[in-house]
Amino acid sequence: MRIYLETSVINVLFDEKQKEMKEKTEKFFELAKKRDYTLLVSDLVYTEIQRAPLEKKQKIEKILSDLRPERLDTTNEVLDLSNEYVKANLIPKSYRADAIHIAIAVTYEVDIIVSWNLRHIVRLKTIMGVNEINKKLGRPFILIVTPEEVIEWED
Repeated sequence: MRIYLETSVINVLFDEKQKEMKEKTEKFFELAKKRDYTLLVSDLVYTEIQRAPLEKKQKIEKILSDLRPERLDTTNEVLDLSNEYVKANLIPKSYRADAIHIAIAVTYEVDIIVSWNLRHIVRLKTIMGVNEINKKLGRPFILIVTPEEVIEWED
């Protein structure tokens, strides 16, 4: 199974206010290694990580090094598709990066997007709307879930 890791999944590991999410993310990463999932991140994830304070950035880079995810690039095709999601008001213009994360996963035909971004990415309006647009454009269906949902599915 090919799983795209959106930046929030990695960031939650450093948020002491989100202990339950952190624990579920750690369990998800253990499961991913055990099941030999193909983990993917994009150049956008690396760009977002660069904004972190140096110490946090180094820890995130270590985590990514250990996970060894494949890296996907943002292309014009990705940007065009992300524009469709924004035009459909699925994601606000000011959060266009969230639309780009989804468009990257769809363009590269990833099976699942894993995210803790419940405001713009993991929500029914986004999931239904993205897949409606994907269907109209002949694009694949994409699952968008939290790490917790992957763990529950595997139990």
